[in-house]
Amino acid sequence: MEKKPKNNKNLWLYGAFASLVVAIIGLVLVLFVFNDEKKHKADDDEDDDDIELVDEERNDWYDKDEWGKQQEAEEQEEAEEQKSLKEDSVKTDRRDILICGPDNPTFPEGDPRVWIANHIHYPPEAEDSGIQGTVVCQFIVEKDGSLSDLTIFRGIHPSLDEEAIRVLGSMPNWNPGTLNGDPVRVKYTIPIKFQLQ
Repeated sequence: MEKKPKNNKNLWLYGAFASLVVAIIGLVLVLFVFNDEKKHKADDDEDDDDIELVDEERNDWYDKDEWGKQQEAEEQEEAEEQKSLKEDSVKTDRRDILICGPDNPTFPEGDPRVWIANHIHYPPEAEDSGIQGTVVCQFIVEKDGSLSDLTIFRGIHPSLDEEAIRVLGSMPNWNPGTLNGDPVRVKYTIPIKFQLQ
């Protein structure tokens, strides 16, 4: 008679153990699902006990005069809310600068980024070093359309930052922003992209 190798006995034990673990997990899942369904059914039954059926005619819904008055009141409330939002959106500081408003300033020659791209000169220092990226600038469009307070919000390199300020300072006047038809000072942010060809 041949002796069976010890490895077969170990394999049989591992297989039996794995089957037992799978069976236990399956049993736990079945019990969990069963208890969960039982709980939901009990919750649904409780909810049904709390529901009271009411059969009542709603004549006020069909009253056209009442509906018209309600619609008019809602429209008036919405108009007042919009007016309030516009007033709240106007934020001024000590120098009467409009942070955001209904009519922003516009560049008379179209897209200001196109004008900037046509008039910008890549600084040789940055070009030789291979420096590129986007400089984010901020400025104020005055009531007469001129630009003031040119600042760098996020810079890359001093030479690129200086060139961004230079080109903004050479721009023609903008059409100023307006509020209720009157020109106002508006803070404006613009990205200037420097990219090597």
